[in-house]
Amino acid sequence: GFESHRRLFSAFCSSMRIIANVMIAKVSRREAKLAATARQQQPRYTERAPGPLANYTLSAICPACESKTFKLACKVRCAKCGFMWDCSEL
Repeated sequence: GFESHRRLFSAFCSSMRIIANVMIAKVSRREAKLAATARQQQPRYTERAPGPLANYTLSAICPACESKTFKLACKVRCAKCGFMWDCSEL
């Protein structure tokens, strides 16, 4: 009668709690994997130069990525990251 239904319902609830905990654990592991993958895929940046250079036309190193620069017309450019100065900034 009533007692057997109560035990059956109690067993059912216990089973559902176990299933829910397993599903939560699977979702948590999946979220942790996704977060770790996202962290690995983020680009790594180097720190920028501490301040502006006195004369950009004399600069042979890019302040953004520390690569070599080249001069073309009135501009000093970085081939690696595209950072650029022109005569108006001097």
